[in-house]
Amino acid sequence: MESTWTKIRLTHDLSFSFLPASSMNDIAITEGLTACQYGFAIFWFLHIIVALRAKFSRVLLLLTKIDWKSAYRRIHLPMFLALQCIVVLTDLIKKAISLPFGASPFPSLFSDISETVTDLANALQGCPSWDPAVVHSQWCHLLGPPKVKPASIVFRPARRLIVDVPVDDHGKAETFMDDSFNLFPALSPLHILRGAWSLPLALDIISCPLGQGEGVVREVMISLTKLIAEKNEQTPDHPGLDDRYPPSAHFSPRRQIPSVD
Repeated sequence: MESTWTKIRLTHDLSFSFLPASSMNDIAITEGLTACQYGFAIFWFLHIIVALRAKFSRVLLLLTKIDWKSAYRRIHLPMFLALQCIVVLTDLIKKAISLPFGASPFPSLFSDISETVTDLANALQGCPSWDPAVVHSQWCHLLGPPKVKPASIVFRPARRLIVDVPVDDHGKAETFMDDSFNLFPALSPLHILRGAWSLPLALDIISCPLGQGEGVVREVMISLTKLIAEKNEQTPDHPGLDDRYPPSAHFSPRRQIPSVD
């Protein structure tokens, strides 16, 4: 199905400057940034697929994909950065209050958050005290049952990799920009629950309120529009579907969260 609506994003050339070497990108202290990890996510994930198939040659491998909703808009800018990201359009001045596209430091800043969610999902999968039937995201019911290829499609043996890729029974999660993936072997019903539900829970934990009186009401971090559409194998055609659900600030997982040390 073709989508009937168009997504509009505001981009800003933050390399432009009125004076030499004075733009936002010119004055960014790149040495203080952590390395942006998600640029290698696709290559890493392809290696994981081959390594898991080599380890589990006769076991189904399942893949979960979770889209983040308005990922860049979730990170608010401090005032001194917001003033440096102003866009002037004739008599209109637009001040960015969240990360705009076009600034060289922001991919690294967003990578810090996406890597935290990915590491938490991987830690949850390997946490023996986590019972996904007890502690899970409130949106897990939207995932639906796994879709399995026909039995006529046979397993193909994996070729030997020239690098050593460590994998275990729990599989591996990875994030590229605002798309998180989790690949895991279907060894048991519990393995399937852990693999499918670790990413939604990690996103809920990271985005839940820090306290009951927190003033900033957050939207649901998971893109429910895409989640429902992909469950039904359709293209989302309504931009406001996520707004029909309560913001995640109304959701506080006050149950005991397992330790993932």
